[in-house]
Amino acid sequence: MKRTRRTEVTIETDEITIIRCLGDDGLIHCRRCGDEIAMVSPERAAAMFLTSVRVIYRWVEAGLVHYDETSCGWPLVCRDSVAAAAAHQSEIT
Repeated sequence: MKRTRRTEVTIETDEITIIRCLGDDGLIHCRRCGDEIAMVSPERAAAMFLTSVRVIYRWVEAGLVHYDETSCGWPLVCRDSVAAAAAHQSEIT
């Protein structure tokens, strides 16, 4: 009897696509502060102030943090208002 030999090859690939608009972070006019303020992504703000992104969004919803959107629709938060909210939060706890 003739034996058949079979070889199976499996190839796995991963792909990551990052799309960012120009001006995602930087000095942007904050309508509530009325000045050119450092605006950052909610993820970056969470890392800067050692909290979670979820907390940043809660502060935005509560009106504690100023926010805006890029021309591509990405959210940005006012770094100064996040600092004030974080300081207020640390006073409470």
